[in-house]
Amino acid sequence: MKKIFGFLIFLFLVGCTADGSTSQSGVSPLPTLRPTAETVTVEADDTPPHSSSGQSSADQTAQSSQSAGSVDESSPPSQPEQPVDIEVKITSPELAAVSGRTLDISGRLQIGREQTAEAVLVAPDGTLLGAIPVKGNEFNTFSAEIPTASWFSGMGTATVTVFDVDGTPLRQDSQEVQIQPDTSQERYLTLYRPSEGETAGVSGYYLFFDGYAERPAGFRVAITLLGEDCATQIARQSYAMRGSGYWQGFIVVPEEVSGMICAVIYFGEEGSSDRREIQIPIEVLPVDVREAPAVLIGNPPPGSDATSGRSLNTYGTAYRAPSGQVDLTLLLGDGTIAATDTAVVNRYGYWEVDLLLPVNLNEEALLRATIGPIDDPLAADEIFLQITDN
Repeated sequence: MKKIFGFLIFLFLVGCTADGSTSQSGVSPLPTLRPTAETVTVEADDTPPHSSSGQSSADQTAQSSQSAGSVDESSPPSQPEQPVDIEVKITSPELAAVSGRTLDISGRLQIGREQTAEAVLVAPDGTLLGAIPVKGNEFNTFSAEIPTASWFSGMGTATVTVFDVDGTPLRQDSQEVQIQPDTSQERYLTLYRPSEGETAGVSGYYLFFDGYAERPAGFRVAITLLGEDCATQIARQSYAMRGSGYWQGFIVVPEEVSGMICAVIYFGEEGSSDRREIQIPIEVLPVDVREAPAVLIGNPPPGSDATSGRSLNTYGTAYRAPSGQVDLTLLLGDGTIAATDTAVVNRYGYWEVDLLLPVNLNEEALLRATIGPIDDPLAADEIFLQITDN
């Protein structure tokens, strides 16, 4: 092999002058030797320090290896994700919405690349009312609008949950939501009493409800009580209506039930477009606890009109009333006692009496119901009435 290279170099030198120019006889012809099919191996001593392209043999070897392996230098190998401190926190001071409209919710959110987050709105009985994916921004905060069901009002719970890539919940935060009925619609249902958050019931006694129903489907309003985390029906009662207007009803809490329960007030078939529903949590106290005594004026409703010189039908509920009676007092603005009476409480806490109003009254008055000593009652309830002299 060395002899072949030497012979070629000799032919080249013969065609050149000593100072490096071509001979006068003309340009030497190019070598006519062609490479054979045999692979030629160059020994280490004969390898030039640089190839004709300016790359070292090491560079050429690396390039050849890269070509063989089809490696794309423009896409660096992915780095493993660094651990992220997961954070989710609802920071909205208080959450409120109107049925059928969106609930605005915001807070802090920090998750990994492969993790997701979702905001959901659920009723006390676990019914899903709305859901939406949530994404954080570069400031690790989020803002979302959860759609709400048009048929539901009352208390709900908004929860933002972070899920792992396999769907496993990692962390969550929740906050209560007050959802008001949309009274601008042609059909709606409202609840006046009981109010969420107050001690509204005692085991074995009546619970009183009232509100307003606009175009109630079937002209009936029904009340269902749910126990065991709002999963099991413990009582149900329905009430007929003549049409739209004020409604009220009583339902007995079973004696063995206490703690948090759910009240569902509704009209219309479940799943129908006529359905309207209210859900609220209610605390039911055992009958023997110190906080059990209570009294409520169910009728007349607060702010009602009354006529002087006539009887005013008055009724309501009373829990643990001493001597089984409720004392009623009608007070005028100057402190004058205009009328008094006493009502008897039955086994389930219901009481009723026709309070005779004096004549020649034309002013606002305070109707007060008490149980226990009048000067130091165990419990009391008060409403204002507008009395007119017709």
